[in-house]
Amino acid sequence: MRYIKPVIQISGVNFGFLVPSDSSFLSLTDLIQWARKNPGQLTIGSTGIGTTAHLAMEDIMTPEGVSYIHVPYKGTADQMLAVAGKTIMVGVNSTGFAPYVEPPHILLSLEDGYSTNSFMLHEEAFAALAKGEIDAAILWGPNAGFENQKSQQGRWRITPVTGQGFSGQMAVAVRKGNDALLAGMDKALTDLQPNITTLARKYGFPLEKPLLMAHALQTAPVAAAVSPPQASSPKQGLAVPVVDSAANSPDALKA
Repeated sequence: MRYIKPVIQISGVNFGFLVPSDSSFLSLTDLIQWARKNPGQLTIGSTGIGTTAHLAMEDIMTPEGVSYIHVPYKGTADQMLAVAGKTIMVGVNSTGFAPYVEPPHILLSLEDGYSTNSFMLHEEAFAALAKGEIDAAILWGPNAGFENQKSQQGRWRITPVTGQGFSGQMAVAVRKGNDALLAGMDKALTDLQPNITTLARKYGFPLEKPLLMAHALQTAPVAAAVSPPQASSPKQGLAVPVVDSAANSPDALKA
């Protein structure tokens, strides 16, 4: 810090300790008390050595005199998978964990009759479907549709879904006050709408009305709610993509 002098703080983020939903740790106090009784057994994951998450973890745990095992990951996705899969007991992260808190595939894994697998690549998920290792794959809608059309010869039915954990927003922005550019972009996107919809269909983007996943969870198992036609088993052709109903609508595709 010899050549660096802080002047003013202009922003900040909140960090949190995350645990599997069935963890016995219901508070930070529970976690610290357990670690004291079981020195060196608590495993805590961060997004890398020396990252802000790592420093935040040290800032809290060191003054408490807690001995633990630090497990650094390359990023939030790997870390959250480790927490969900119980490879580690605790994860430390900022707002990056928000999309992973109670997503539908994790909620399903807590219900009787369901189990989950995590894949790094869409190709791995499709391969597992083909082998009958899984009954459904939750993927990002545009990628699922494109891969199904390009490499799977349309073998799987892609059913858009919406609900908690599936949403996200995309937008096009212009500099404030540049009303002429904004109006021109709006007009161009409106005029190009038929072309955009044609391209979306060409590349397999799922455009039909999405299934509300929250409703499906409350009323029937997902496999029954979206089972493919003329299939003797959900394993024969079911791929359920994660899509934002707004982001994948024809209007949103304009952006």
